[in-house]
Amino acid sequence: GGPSGTTLASLVKKYNPDLSILILEKEKFPREHVGESQLPGISSILDEMEVWDKVEAANFPIKLGGSYTWGSDNDAWDFDFYPAEEFSDEPRPAKFEGQRKHTAFQVERDRYDEILLRHAEEHFGTVVREETMVREIMREGDRVTGLKLDSVGLICPSDYYKKTGKTPKEVYLQAIQEQKEIHALLKDAKSSTDGNVLTTKNWSHLADRLAGENWWIIGEAGGFADPILAAGMTLAHGSARHAAYSILEIERGADEAWIKKFYDEKNRRNIEQ
Repeated sequence: GGPSGTTLASLVKKYNPDLSILILEKEKFPREHVGESQLPGISSILDEMEVWDKVEAANFPIKLGGSYTWGSDNDAWDFDFYPAEEFSDEPRPAKFEGQRKHTAFQVERDRYDEILLRHAEEHFGTVVREETMVREIMREGDRVTGLKLDSVGLICPSDYYKKTGKTPKEVYLQAIQEQKEIHALLKDAKSSTDGNVLTTKNWSHLADRLAGENWWIIGEAGGFADPILAAGMTLAHGSARHAAYSILEIERGADEAWIKKFYDEKNRRNIEQ
């Protein structure tokens, strides 16, 4: 349900409305997420997704450039997307034209991601199932044959967790007891982790492959570099658009093996760079 999934869904449905798209999202939107400083390349993708007006109407701050200070010598790197002295502070919401083709947004991800998810759902007719976690991908060889889903999990503010003084398992079990509907549904359930409660953190990684017989990996599921240079969402939107184009071309009968090889090599190289 994040920017990668919604970008792919919107573009595939835009160019081939007959294809069926299902988004599975483990959380309920809007959900808290670290804010994001974008790069201008995302804006043209938002426009192609036909969601620019909705994102612009959210009044996120406009970003004209950036400045990084490196190391003990305080080496400064300054760069502009658009010359600040030439930028006109025009009324908002503004159209994707003129100077705004060269700017970016500083977004609050809870609002931004929900705008994109609802757009894919309402504007393009994508089927969305929130609070539905994929626990296992079933495969035969390199072919994905099905998914095992799990809607059971607890999302809470970190401050709440710290104040309880309890372990993740204790907090989780307490929540299950307090939620009568979930408690009733789980009365005969067995833990797939021997009673342990799993937590997760994001870290740098790169998948060995980004495409297979009937599957594609897009966005940060495929790879995540460092958060310093603000390229994460550009890679996410960009790889999703590339995957959408690839799927559409394969549907038209293009060379599937070459398309997948090109997608895999190009997007792995982007992350490595």
